[in-house]
Amino acid sequence: MKMLRFISKAKKLAGASLTLTLDFILLDENGEPYALSDLEGKVIVIAFLFTRCPDICPVVSANLHYVADQLGDAYGEEVAILSITVD
Repeated sequence: MKMLRFISKAKKLAGASLTLTLDFILLDENGEPYALSDLEGKVIVIAFLFTRCPDICPVVSANLHYVADQLGDAYGEEVAILSITVD
């Protein structure tokens, strides 16, 4: 995936500590833009992986798949799991 744009900003929430809000747009596996902000309101789990990684990356991917299965219908719609390639 290639990074198209990266925007970072910090917000001060009323009565809360400083919260960092990040938004970025990448290309998905089909070459279409995908924005983190499209998942607003969800819990987001992000894993940064290599596409050519014979040891730990398949284990991380399998663990993320297991977590998604365990979330099931009850929480699966509230959680987004993203894998971002870095090579």
